[in-house]
Amino acid sequence: MLAARLGENRVWPDNTGYRIGPGWIEPDVSVSWPDQRLDEKYFLGAPMIAVEILSPGEEIDRKLTLYFADAAQEVWVVDTKRSALTAYVRQNDRVIRQAVDREFRSDAAGAVFSLTEIFG
Repeated sequence: MLAARLGENRVWPDNTGYRIGPGWIEPDVSVSWPDQRLDEKYFLGAPMIAVEILSPGEEIDRKLTLYFADAAQEVWVVDTKRSALTAYVRQNDRVIRQAVDREFRSDAAGAVFSLTEIFG
């Protein structure tokens, strides 16, 4: 879905690391910035879009803080149990939380995604 809209050279599966501060993080799916640099092992800085699929006991607030402190544009939190999507979007100096009911317009991806498309 993301790769079809943005190209496969910028959409990455899990086990793709991003060096943020002194550590690193691996989103479940991510979209790198067009000019994002790499070191020998990781992308440098947060992805443009991070997709996190909720797992029991996951510390999503900590991840959101890390992503947005390092300039992520959007973070999508997917709850497969409820077929729900919550999008967190950077707008100027604020992060806006959007509970998605049918469609989500991603400015970062330049596309509209429906929940039907996301959850198949």
